[in-house]
Amino acid sequence: MTELLRDQFIALVKKAIKKAQKSGDLPAFDIPEILVDHPKQESWGDYSTAVCMGMAKYARMAPVKIAEIVVRRLPKTDFIGKAEVEHPGFINFTLSSEWACDQLDAVLKA
Repeated sequence: MTELLRDQFIALVKKAIKKAQKSGDLPAFDIPEILVDHPKQESWGDYSTAVCMGMAKYARMAPVKIAEIVVRRLPKTDFIGKAEVEHPGFINFTLSSEWACDQLDAVLKA
């Protein structure tokens, strides 16, 4: 399940970046590899990406500004409870409690 979720987060972040580029919020550039992992501290959420820091030189913007743009463009999903920007440009994701409970119910039924 962890790899599947990680891949879904990567796809969502990529989609948000492309939407931001298409709308002109971010300039056009090749999107660098997007890595999503668990943050170092649990209080920061369930998953995190630092891709915005790697995009700063291409976008010629502060990483935190890029992260704010990306978060605004994230598609809605049932598994993201919240997405927050953390300095210097991380995006931290917290899973939806309702979604997590549904997953647990499905596992218990199986």
